[in-house]
Amino acid sequence: SDILRSEARLLVQSEMLRQRLHNDAPKLIPKIIHQTYKTNRVPDKLKRLMRTWRETNPDYEIRFYDDAACKQFVATEFPEWFEAYMNLPKDVERADFFRYMVVLRYGGIYADIDTECREPVDNFLLPQDTLVVGWENEFQYDADAFSRHFVRKRQVLQWVFMGVPGHPVLRAVCNHIAKHATTTFSNNTNRDTLERTGPGIWTDAVLHQSVVQGLSRKGDNPWLVRILPRVAFGAHPSGDDGIPPTSSQILVMHHFMGSWKVQGGWQKQNLGLLLLSLMPSTMVKPAEESGGMASLEEGHPELRGHSADKAAPVAVLEPKADASRVGRHLMPDMVTDLFPVSVSWEPPFDVLVLLAGEERTLATAAGSVSPPLSPIEDVSATLTKWGIWQPGVHPTRRPGLAEALVGSLGGHRRSAVLIDVGSGLGYFSLAAAARGHHVHAFETRPSHLRALHGSLSRNGFNDLVKLHTAPLGVPSLEYCLAWQRRHGPSPKPNASAIGKEPRLFYDEEARLERGAHGDPCVLPAEIEFLDEIFGSDLDMGALRISAEGWDGWLLEGAAKIMETRPPPIVVVELRPAAMIALGWEDPKTLLDRMWEWGYTDISHSGSVCDERWHNITTGHKLQRSRSGPSLTELETALKQPTWCRLHREGFRVLVERAVVHPTLP
Repeated sequence: SDILRSEARLLVQSEMLRQRLHNDAPKLIPKIIHQTYKTNRVPDKLKRLMRTWRETNPDYEIRFYDDAACKQFVATEFPEWFEAYMNLPKDVERADFFRYMVVLRYGGIYADIDTECREPVDNFLLPQDTLVVGWENEFQYDADAFSRHFVRKRQVLQWVFMGVPGHPVLRAVCNHIAKHATTTFSNNTNRDTLERTGPGIWTDAVLHQSVVQGLSRKGDNPWLVRILPRVAFGAHPSGDDGIPPTSSQILVMHHFMGSWKVQGGWQKQNLGLLLLSLMPSTMVKPAEESGGMASLEEGHPELRGHSADKAAPVAVLEPKADASRVGRHLMPDMVTDLFPVSVSWEPPFDVLVLLAGEERTLATAAGSVSPPLSPIEDVSATLTKWGIWQPGVHPTRRPGLAEALVGSLGGHRRSAVLIDVGSGLGYFSLAAAARGHHVHAFETRPSHLRALHGSLSRNGFNDLVKLHTAPLGVPSLEYCLAWQRRHGPSPKPNASAIGKEPRLFYDEEARLERGAHGDPCVLPAEIEFLDEIFGSDLDMGALRISAEGWDGWLLEGAAKIMETRPPPIVVVELRPAAMIALGWEDPKTLLDRMWEWGYTDISHSGSVCDERWHNITTGHKLQRSRSGPSLTELETALKQPTWCRLHREGFRVLVERAVVHPTLP
């Protein structure tokens, strides 16, 4: 624990130095802030919010536009779009169109007048940024998004964004609006606005460019898009979204003081009458093949809208086969099913995540060992919300696991590598690679492999991270894909391996199982062991294991490494209840074995640590005298740690407490 804390402190200090250097570096995005209001008589409550932008960014130029100034700007700078601008049905749609045009022309920051700037822009803008936006929401099902008046299951907000002049996303959106200024998209006016000029088309265009960016070689595409986690720009002032409005992670807070939506504009009674998709849902070509950003309607000519002057009917689409679980309402397909999040890390990197709920759905469909005994964390949802993740505790608690784990590599020789077993989406592997460290990452789940491959290419980390997809095991156990029935000639297949490639033996989504009831194995699985994979010349700086209960067997397969050249730092996501369910008789024996290997400085985090800390601090608070320190002072002095010290005599208590409450991390 002392090593972890020391490494974390050094990492925080180095981050502060890097941050200062980063803030002083020149940026591609101009230092201009654009804001608009219908007149120059701005209410006082909005003026107070406007001042936050000036006070927080004193070296930025503030440009204010009323409706007349916006109209003059369009007529002067974009006369080819002026007619479309004037033909838009609503003032709010003209305001949307203007925000894209003004940043397209001058670059800089657009911010709604009811937004509050809490952090200097230069603190989070990178020198290479050309478009910075933020996630607004995500839902697993169409009906959930529709009930909250969103037009995409995963939506990019547009009440604040930053860009360089001429960015292709801005031009594509402007071209779309100009072409469809009078298009009818649905059977309600509010939804039409969101599709015609709002976050519907904005989300599609941003993700379209993001896919192009991911397909391009690192450095070949200058038009980079960075999408910040929801906490950055998308927190709600009520805190109902699970983000406290006082969170230090919030960069910009939107106070939702405007109200443009027409009463009754959200008609829910005829959900079979659907909007039209104007963005391609198929994979696009790289920029060098397509000559830049593809047309927003390319690939979906059958879904083009109808101009109002032709009085064409609104299209009616049939519900999908699984519509019964989400209602009859459908949304346009997302441009991609992997979504980039710019991680809160120094230096930042992008991690590709799944839609919220997909990780649990995939694990459940694959038939995990015992879901109640092995809770499935939705890492994708956490990364989307916070831009940070660590198992078992709140992602924002500091110092974090990533800080300690990657920091430990910085304290050793540059040749030291991270072994990341069960890397999942690759958060820890990518964090290490972002600092220039080499990583061996082990993962087999197809969905996570695809995301991790994409993240490595997107960040240019392919030379730093070696991805292993071979199943792991231990020599003393046999793993079988199919075994012979004792009463019958046909082989009995391992249901979790049917039609699938071999998996890591601990994988909950598609794990390999040992033969049952003594049946002879007719199709043995080819299993590798960590001892066989890594030679004596590998400088293993840290080992992380996320094995969903298979930790003991996996470490048995690394016994030679642990006995002869143990890594200085080992992180194990220990789940004793899952270990017992999988056949490991007593999880305490694994902790004893680690102690015998020399790991005597042990810390633990998660629900048991939190419970211990709560009991200790509650006792202190109850015992404080009237003349003693205040509750606030005590809470500051007794700030909850990320880890608790674990002595050997506490092994049994830790294991038993975790088994009693197996659903807690």
